[in-house]
Amino acid sequence: MTGGTSGLGLEAARRLVEARGHDIVVGARSPDDLPPEIDGKVTALPLDLTRFDSVREFAIEVAKGLPIDVLVLNAGIQLAGAPQKAEGFEKTFAVNHLAHFLLLEILNHALAPHARVIVTGSGTHDPAENTPVTPPDHADAEFLAYPERDPQAPEGGRK
Repeated sequence: MTGGTSGLGLEAARRLVEARGHDIVVGARSPDDLPPEIDGKVTALPLDLTRFDSVREFAIEVAKGLPIDVLVLNAGIQLAGAPQKAEGFEKTFAVNHLAHFLLLEILNHALAPHARVIVTGSGTHDPAENTPVTPPDHADAEFLAYPERDPQAPEGGRK
């Protein structure tokens, strides 16, 4: 599971711990990131989604325990302002999309035949939520990955 140290992911990890019978692996920047209520009940492995080498190392470790019945891709970030880079890509795009794609691609062979892959997303831009966030710009993937190439990008980055 990615994103299992806070928010929706933490709640999912709690529920899985309560259900028992599951071996739960949570990727975390540091094992110290695990909240006390799940610490000792799940396995924490180092995972920094801003670094693709970290994603690869995490996947190799997780695959040692195959087969994987459920893969939860839950981690996500949202950054405003001037674009930040991760692995040469805009950081939000790298973490929320590319790192999870890479993880799934590497772990695909380790998935059990009946496996489920769960990908969560944010409701930040859901009009029904009425959040004070700029509506999404449904640009193509290249401009999301490299916002500096987008001729219509606002100066100073995303709002």
